[in-house]
Amino acid sequence: MKLVLTYTGGDGCTYSFDETIPFNYSSKEEAEADFLGEAEKGLEKQRDFCFLGKDYGWSYFFYRDPQTKKMVYFGPEFFTIEEWFDQHSIN
Repeated sequence: MKLVLTYTGGDGCTYSFDETIPFNYSSKEEAEADFLGEAEKGLEKQRDFCFLGKDYGWSYFFYRDPQTKKMVYFGPEFFTIEEWFDQHSIN
């Protein structure tokens, strides 16, 4: 299945970037689950993690909730190629 992963990264203060990565995977749900699994491993080890051969900083996808003091996941968006083009078409 042709999919697109998008996320925003940066240092939270001086710069940010948007990344859009097209890829093939068995399903959108499996890609989301596998990405979350790798991200959680990265959080646990406080290290970058790899998904689809690309390294990601775990801190792009987790933040510490100031009230609960727990780490909260805010993963990338996953789209089918059709969904991505529907959302990004100029009509």
